[in-house]
Amino acid sequence: MLHDKSWTRTPPPKTPSASNDANPSYEELMLGIWRILIVKDSRFSMLSFRWENLSSTFSLLWRALYDVYTVSPRLFALSILAQFWSAIEGPLSLYFSNTLFFFVSALTSPRLI
Repeated sequence: MLHDKSWTRTPPPKTPSASNDANPSYEELMLGIWRILIVKDSRFSMLSFRWENLSSTFSLLWRALYDVYTVSPRLFALSILAQFWSAIEGPLSLYFSNTLFFFVSALTSPRLI
């Protein structure tokens, strides 16, 4: 058996310790046995809605969409179409089911003279 130093497990990297005077950017909430962390200052938080955050988010989203488009324009268009169809499939199904239900109920109900 070969025993090499590269096969030994390396310890995990040490995280730098935070100073005690720094305020955390999250709030801790205990609900029963659950520990919930709520982010205070986030670029994606709706509570801290600012135009600067929104404009930077749109530019990142635009870059991501453009990168996916440059890989394969046809698959990008098909994926957008599939996302659009999955978004409207539920409401369309409910609408047509509702229309069919009212049509059947109008045919089977006794008519008042």
